[in-house]
Amino acid sequence: MGRLVSLGFGDPGTRSNIEGGHVELIVAMKTSDSVKAEEVALRHVEVFRQDVLATVNASLKASGLADALNLANVVKGADT
Repeated sequence: MGRLVSLGFGDPGTRSNIEGGHVELIVAMKTSDSVKAEEVALRHVEVFRQDVLATVNASLKASGLADALNLANVVKGADT
């Protein structure tokens, strides 16, 4: 996580609001709704993955590395 923070991942506005997903997951587990818990967990992981990839791409582009290597999208799957 330290690497992500050094890329600015912890800055406000740089990641999706994932806290709501935590609450949803807790409620699903408290009510023993395994289907809902699985859906929430999978969505949470995917959103976090996309945020990480976007952060890495933004950092590489900001550093000029992406342009230097002539890369349009450095990390596959990132929406930047």
